[in-house]
Amino acid sequence: MCGIMGLWNRSLSPDDLEERGRRGRDALVHRGPDSAGQWLDPETGLYMGHRRLSIIDLSEAGSQPMISHDERYVTVYNGEIYNFMELRRELETRGVGDWRGHSDTEVLLEAFSAWGVADTLSKLDGMFAIALWDTRERTLTLARDRAGEKPLYWGMAEPGTFFFGSELKSLPAMGYSLSMDPEALALYFRFHYVPSPYSIFRGIRKLRPGTYVTVRYGDVSSGTMPEPAYYWDPVQQALAAHASPWEGSVEDYMDEAERLLEISVRRRMISDVPLGAFLSGGIDSTLVTAVMQKVSEHRVRTFSIGFREFEFDESVHAAEVARHLDTEHVRLVVSPHDTLNMVDRLPEIWDEPFADPSQIPTYLLSRLTREHVTVAMSGDAGDEVAGGYPRYIYGLILHLPAGSKIAHLLGVLLSRAGYKIAPVLSEPMKGRIHRFIRLGETIERSGDFTELYEILFGGWCSLPMVNIGDVSMPDPDASPLMEFGVLPFMQMHDFTHYLPDDIFVKVDRASMAVSLETRVPLVEPDFLMHMWSMPVSWRIRRFSNKWILRRLVERYVPRSIMDRPKHGFSVPIGSWLKDELREWAEDLLSEDSLARSGFIDVARVRKIWNEHRQGIADRKYLLWNVLMFQSWYDRWFPH
Repeated sequence: MCGIMGLWNRSLSPDDLEERGRRGRDALVHRGPDSAGQWLDPETGLYMGHRRLSIIDLSEAGSQPMISHDERYVTVYNGEIYNFMELRRELETRGVGDWRGHSDTEVLLEAFSAWGVADTLSKLDGMFAIALWDTRERTLTLARDRAGEKPLYWGMAEPGTFFFGSELKSLPAMGYSLSMDPEALALYFRFHYVPSPYSIFRGIRKLRPGTYVTVRYGDVSSGTMPEPAYYWDPVQQALAAHASPWEGSVEDYMDEAERLLEISVRRRMISDVPLGAFLSGGIDSTLVTAVMQKVSEHRVRTFSIGFREFEFDESVHAAEVARHLDTEHVRLVVSPHDTLNMVDRLPEIWDEPFADPSQIPTYLLSRLTREHVTVAMSGDAGDEVAGGYPRYIYGLILHLPAGSKIAHLLGVLLSRAGYKIAPVLSEPMKGRIHRFIRLGETIERSGDFTELYEILFGGWCSLPMVNIGDVSMPDPDASPLMEFGVLPFMQMHDFTHYLPDDIFVKVDRASMAVSLETRVPLVEPDFLMHMWSMPVSWRIRRFSNKWILRRLVERYVPRSIMDRPKHGFSVPIGSWLKDELREWAEDLLSEDSLARSGFIDVARVRKIWNEHRQGIADRKYLLWNVLMFQSWYDRWFPH
């Protein structure tokens, strides 16, 4: 796991190029504290930098930048190629040998030399952001893994200067100043994150998952960036899987799912440093941990975070699962004081405005885990691939002939009565009430299910808080999957948007801030295709989400332990804003602070802040969106 960056400008002197590049590279030291490397081509004006977190082949033979045996290719890359040993054996049958070490980077380079870029990318099982310089063609190719686990920004830092990197913080470190993209900001306030291919800054993009792009110097000098191409299109892959659904029994399907998951976990346990697992006690993390324990020669080390507020505390349940699986478990109970101590670091860690409140426990969990291991397995992606989110059930109801009337009626009733009984409701229940209220307010003007799902999906936020026009969610478009029902459509919408741009952003930045590598077995390509071939009726049954994975996890943990409602990694942010975080929030939400950017509707935000403080309404998510933007804006555009 590493941090990568590059700068391409022929007009800079070699000394200036190297100095700027080195500053940009070392702004990523948290992603790679073990060593640093660079590669400079003065003739073409290209600098590539690398910060290394050593995981596989800890020797100098695994250092980057690395040059291929034939000296044609140079690479810096962030991630892990889990099937690199299989690829190495395949390359050896073609006569490739005389290996310098046993790193996946070396295998990756020789694969590019033997098979070319597109064919190599299609063979990889891994998480990666790759920069590959072709010394013969003098082209730079950038590529990102299928599911988007690893980040990769690219674009024009200024006219004539091309940039790529793992994080945006390299840009100010090199002396470049950027302006905000209003469309990206509008999307942030709608969905609480900036979706790819946008970034918060004009001229800088995020490379989409499953794509690669080749840049020539003519592109850099003209400022016209080429369009990326898919080497793996999830919508087309899912369409193919749905067109040939599983025809065997449920038990045979689960046997195959278990076999594929075991292969995925074994590959992701390859490491030359200590390894453990995040364990929330939910279906996905429990299943991943159970399979790890099954294939491991030693007790698996597991880690969980809890809260003093009982309704948010899953750590007791996680400890019960750990006892059943016999893992070596570590639990940390988080206090509001812990949050107060780190809240000012959030814009530094995430670089872009990012307002998923579970970023806080994810960071604290990563910090705890890094005290014991260097690599952690995660259960992320289970909800997207197996049908786990409550909004899927809402969507199925809304798609019924009478669904619109039902939602509208619920919205009306709850809008009249919901907040009157709010003081006796749990925080999660208040959130569900707010979601139905918003549905009731919007459903009559939304006849298209795609639009309706975006309301469900982006239900936390509201565009009127900012003085920017509406902006649609960018492609990829999952609507072709509507042919197979609304559930496959909703799952693919989340797989291509929410998973890479929220979940993986949250986990990558939180973990890499403390130099911890995370790995996700549930996005292994063959496992994904198997999950997409699952008959739709097996995904949600009798309003039970993730029906197949629930049954699969019961092979390891009794139903009596696992049978409980989905909780999610939520935090008591609503009560904290009224108490421990109130002074911090009040400073950011003052009229003067809100007016500084020129984008915020000051009167509206002050109104919802007062409603929240006085207990009139639960506005925590709307407020967190504004607070994360305000905090970010103060860091990037100081007074």
